[in-house]
Amino acid sequence: MWISTLFRLAPRIETEGRSLVASTSFLGFLCSFTLLQRSVRVDVAREEVVLRSRWLWFLVRERRIRFADVASVSYQYSDWNPFTSWGGTGNPVDCYTISLHLFGQRRQPVHLFRFVGAGVFSNRSGMPDWYYWKEIRHDLVGTQEGESRAYVDALQSLLDVPLKT
Repeated sequence: MWISTLFRLAPRIETEGRSLVASTSFLGFLCSFTLLQRSVRVDVAREEVVLRSRWLWFLVRERRIRFADVASVSYQYSDWNPFTSWGGTGNPVDCYTISLHLFGQRRQPVHLFRFVGAGVFSNRSGMPDWYYWKEIRHDLVGTQEGESRAYVDALQSLLDVPLKT
């Protein structure tokens, strides 16, 4: 299902030794006009999460979070299509956000990545489903839901923390 990867914007996820590495995909890098890049390394040997962000080609920020400081992993869904999020008919734009909640920190959680892509066509109108048969038949759905869930499950098992939805 190679065509479904064209309809999603998600990080590239790979393993390097005993580390799980997620980094900005090439498409995401191009969409930001090569101005933004991020990588998240979960290093099991050192028991730390390393977030490295680069803005404007030369401003680099690195943050290290110990496994013991992580309280939970956050996994949230939102619909970015203004028509379907208000109850309209059409294809939602699924956005799955993954963050870390830290102990003793009441601020916003530490944002890791978003997985964005085309969702399943939904009919919320008064019309029957057969009225939208062309839209339903040619509905292309991205792989963002499965990939984001796999990444959250891997994070949760490596960090040994609960999931917060």
